Amino acid sequence: MLSRTLHITKVSLLNNTVPSLQIYNVKLYEIIKSNHLFHISTFPTFLSFRKLRRIMEELLSTEREYVKALGYIREHYFPELERADVPQDLRGQRGSIFGNLEKLHDFHRHHFLNELESSVNEPFRVGRCFLRHENFALYALYSKNKPQSDCLLINHGQAFFKQMLGDKMDLCSYLLKPVQRISKYSLLLHDMMRECGPGQTRELAEVKAALEVIHFQLRHGNNLLAMDAIRQCDVSLFCLTYV
Repeated sequence: MLSRTLHITKVSLLNNTVPSLQIYNVKLYEIIKSNHLFHISTFPTFLSFRKLRRIMEELLSTEREYVKALGYIREHYFPELERADVPQDLRGQRGSIFGNLEKLHDFHRHHFLNELESSVNEPFRVGRCFLRHENFALYALYSKNKPQSDCLLINHGQAFFKQMLGDKMDLCSYLLKPVQRISKYSLLLHDMMRECGPGQTRELAEVKAALEVIHFQLRHGNNLLAMDAIRQCDVSLFCLTYV
């Protein structure tokens, strides 16, 4: 009977179908404590599964929105550069304006989103999703190109695209989404780490490693921007070493 009660409780927590979850959790806590089923220090981890599900659902829902936004850019903005009346300064500048956005969209649409969807009932598998791919290196390259893209749009393209498509949100805002997305991964992975219990050493290590992958790409992107700034600097660094 006890085994069946625990099984029903776990399924109910996973499916989020318990009307009064707080009362039910207290009852389960008392059953576990009185029967010494496992060390009580592991119990908060079990209770936090509902919060993990919320984190996972947020990760998945925002991932779908992100893929949709990147697809919108490709579908509606890419063709505009093929128009006969495109400003001269924007001709042949698709790579400079959009960077590697096409590759980012392909990666997330065909690979990463599918893996997140398959992990929705096993939140701690998310760490492996991040570790399985080297494609997150695309984000550092995207960040490196962003200043050049912003400059082109501000000086030559903003009015053109606004006039052609009439979007409420301008292209600069759309192109900021990859930068915002990788920062969002960092926040959600950090939240997930806080929910790891003492019995989840392996899962914690995977989520930590995934977080480090994201942090590395953020640092690498900043380093690439700094290197570009140094190359464009008018003052010779060689001369500065002797001042």
